[in-house]
Amino acid sequence: MEHSRHYPPSGAKNWQDCLAWLPTDQSNYSAVFGTLCHEVAEDWIKQGKKPWAVPPEIAEHLAFYVEYCIENKELADEYLIEEKLAIACTDSFGTSDFSMFWGSTLEVCDLKTGVSSQNPESDQLKLYALGAVDRFDLRGQDFDVELKIFQRGKEKLHKMSSIELFEFEEHIKEVKQKRDIALVEVEGHTNKGNSCFWCGRKESCPEWAADANEFEIIED
Repeated sequence: MEHSRHYPPSGAKNWQDCLAWLPTDQSNYSAVFGTLCHEVAEDWIKQGKKPWAVPPEIAEHLAFYVEYCIENKELADEYLIEEKLAIACTDSFGTSDFSMFWGSTLEVCDLKTGVSSQNPESDQLKLYALGAVDRFDLRGQDFDVELKIFQRGKEKLHKMSSIELFEFEEHIKEVKQKRDIALVEVEGHTNKGNSCFWCGRKESCPEWAADANEFEIIED
């Protein structure tokens, strides 16, 4: 199984937009804050009570999501908290915040701690859902899928069928066939766009180099 550096679920839109895309290795305040929030939320959900040392501003940030998970894990047939899931279609893995199966519904919840609004109809959550399908052994069954974003005290929902989820899986398999080549033969597979902002390959990217060569050096 490949390391998720090549197929990180959080970068799914980027590595589909540009087949040669790779994430940056840089950390920042938002990433560190997000990691802390997820660690606190995990402990809080598993213990069923707020860890004593949690600052009020973080507790307020997480309360709505945590309370939802604590309440619904008791109702679920199966559930997972901050579990690493194998994602077969990318031969990779991702960590799902909270996933559960109840009745005939697969639910995947994602905690977002950033400021920019996130869409629950994201490829990241669909990849997590595919990982949860295998963990819960749901292949061959007909079920509903609910993808949920929890962000700053609000919940957003996207619903889809298991048929639509498996159609997405087939699409990702096709992308992977092309991307596996692009990761080795970069030239001819790059595509400039918004994904460039998060790409760790800009310095060696042929298209970026071509743009740089177009600038005329003016001497005083």
